[in-house]
Amino acid sequence: MKRLSQKVQTDGLVKLTVVSEADCATMRDAYGRCSKLLHSQPGELNPRLPSPDDIEQEIAALEKWITEIRGRQDSVKLGSAQP
Repeated sequence: MKRLSQKVQTDGLVKLTVVSEADCATMRDAYGRCSKLLHSQPGELNPRLPSPDDIEQEIAALEKWITEIRGRQDSVKLGSAQP
């Protein structure tokens, strides 16, 4: 879908099929870790900030996750999905 477009294009929808339940679990785990880094608990004084290594590890994990999904998406042939 495109903003301000009245045309619905479904030819790329098949690329969503490569996203697995494991991909969603990986994303939720990383989201939880990052959320903890951004939101301190009530009453917590001077929460420990993430180290540069921790941040680099999260970035590397995200890059790996995206690369794996894009690789699977690139292997899907558009227009070859069965009805």
